[in-house]
Amino acid sequence: MKRFVLLAMTAMLALGLMGMPALAANFVGAYDANTHVATDLAALYSNLPHEAGPSNRWVRTTEFTTEVQVAQWSYWQFLGTKWTWFVRKPGEYYADSIQATIKSNGNVAITFDGFENPQYLDSNALDGVKKEIEVVYGAGSSPTGPDFTGWLTPEELNEEEVIIPDSEDLHEGLSFKLWNKITVCECNSAGIYRSTGTITMTLQNQMPWIDEEGNWDPSQTGLSSYVTNDR
Repeated sequence: MKRFVLLAMTAMLALGLMGMPALAANFVGAYDANTHVATDLAALYSNLPHEAGPSNRWVRTTEFTTEVQVAQWSYWQFLGTKWTWFVRKPGEYYADSIQATIKSNGNVAITFDGFENPQYLDSNALDGVKKEIEVVYGAGSSPTGPDFTGWLTPEELNEEEVIIPDSEDLHEGLSFKLWNKITVCECNSAGIYRSTGTITMTLQNQMPWIDEEGNWDPSQTGLSSYVTNDR
């Protein structure tokens, strides 16, 4: 009878252990290797503890695993975000005027929204005849170069989605010029015309522990759910 009870208790204990969750990962922290100061730009967690009791074995081995999960980062720079034309006489004119640089360690998507022909401002002294300036946009080293995108109307630009794939060049930084061409006709009244659009860059390979603002999600010390037992 005692043996039966002992076996039953052993089985219940085994089942209980099997149903228990894995041991929680412990937050260790991280230090900047240059300043030796604690940083919130990285976080280290420790899990899978191992304990071996007394033994007479000559050799013992224990596995150690290093796993690094890297978030997607980005950098972009525009040497100016406004074109201001001064036009003396009707004609068709273009210039690059704005250079852009993009860096990232993953795929990025570039989209455009709200672009339109510059509109005649109500604050002008005249009522205006033709109340917009026709404008087109393009990117590349030169409008005559092989890498030029071609001229796109604002409507066409708003429908574009440019995917820049992960590459060594993207990690180091891709630079390109934004070109702008306007057509001023005789029926454009004197005054100021203006329009504004938005360019959006979206990271395509972000990790789930980064929120939309680029911060820890939920926190630097709350990432244990992303720690696995995989080796």
